[in-house]
Amino acid sequence: MDTHKFDVRELSKQVRSFYEQRKPFRIYHGDSHSFRAMHDPKAVIHTSHLHHVLDVNKTSRFAIVEPNISMDKLLKEMLKYGLMPPVVPSFPGLTVGGTFAGTAGSSASFRYGFFDQAVLWVEVVLPDGTITRASRTRNAELLDGTVGSLGTLGIVTLLQIKLVEAAKWVELRYMPVESDVDALETLERLAKDPGNSFLEAILYGPQSPHYGVIVVGKLSTASHHPQVILDNPVSEWFYDHALRACGTTQCVQLDDYLFRHDRGALNLGKYCFGRLPLNSWTRWLADPALRSSPITRTAQALHWADHLFMQDLVTPPESTSTMLDFMEKNLGIYPLLLTPVLRSPNDHASTFTPHLTLSTNLTRQSCALTSSPSLQRTSTFPSADLRPQRYTITVPLNSRTANWSSVFTSWAVSNGFILGIITQKKSFGRFMIGGGMRS
Repeated sequence: MDTHKFDVRELSKQVRSFYEQRKPFRIYHGDSHSFRAMHDPKAVIHTSHLHHVLDVNKTSRFAIVEPNISMDKLLKEMLKYGLMPPVVPSFPGLTVGGTFAGTAGSSASFRYGFFDQAVLWVEVVLPDGTITRASRTRNAELLDGTVGSLGTLGIVTLLQIKLVEAAKWVELRYMPVESDVDALETLERLAKDPGNSFLEAILYGPQSPHYGVIVVGKLSTASHHPQVILDNPVSEWFYDHALRACGTTQCVQLDDYLFRHDRGALNLGKYCFGRLPLNSWTRWLADPALRSSPITRTAQALHWADHLFMQDLVTPPESTSTMLDFMEKNLGIYPLLLTPVLRSPNDHASTFTPHLTLSTNLTRQSCALTSSPSLQRTSTFPSADLRPQRYTITVPLNSRTANWSSVFTSWAVSNGFILGIITQKKSFGRFMIGGGMRS
């Protein structure tokens, strides 16, 4: 802890120096899943050395960690105590600080919400160099504001995270669905079952043998079904594996399951092959380069951000079917990753920026891309009610080679689904959501 305090004081001095010079700066923590370019290498605050677990309390089930520890290393340390974070994003290279400041979910989000809902307090270096803490009871607005702020309100240097009980195995059941309505109804029904630990849907579209597959998982201390290894370099990537395993039940080790989308970065790796065949031999040969972190580094090095548009969106449950129909008719991009997310009724602040304070008859809400004062807040459910309350969308799109001027309706963020679209079969020139344009 003494080393941590010294590091944070030195970081605070650097921030204070930039503040006195009135000079903007960027935060750099090493490898990143962001496509943003680093503009001025001299105006950078380095936090890559803040990557340690400082304390684990097995009795009270919490850990105190620095922000740059990656999810795979955090999970490895927590499993020594038989514990795990409630929400573990499926890319192992994501950091604790990144998932908090950038907002991240997982297949456990139907029960626990986004990752930030497991954060009890954070230590923050403010823009003027002041070191402070924010929790649910102290500086609560600062804690709410830093969620999803991408580090724009301060530098998070320490976090206390709630933990939950872990198990060695996950029993996975693959259930076919034949339409978007079928998928949404099945997800809502399964989300109410307190025995389910993980829940997501992978949608393949009407041209696939099955429109989609619901993957539901339960933690288990023993293996009662055929065991599979998802991390095998010659094996199919998980989205292909789920389709072939449809109708079966399998057992997967916990860490293998949690990072199931790492190989191939869901299916983005498919587009790195070009005209080369994609088979077990080429997957094995290219496996080290086709994990989520190397693919992201490649995207950064080749400046994909100059022509690639990636964005998370959020939709309420009642609008998700309409959204899927729209995307099918206008985009035809598959597979889609659809994951329900629970929002705590006590979480009055938004988990996405920008934050808006609306008129007196409306509560504060936000959207990943835009917020509209005309939106009526949809009701939230009690915490014991496990019905899905919202979903987000990750959309990587080529923004130069075609024209697209359709306008999405504004999507409320208080409830919704996650749609993860990792492909670029179609390209657009404009992206308009609720009147907010992204080119």
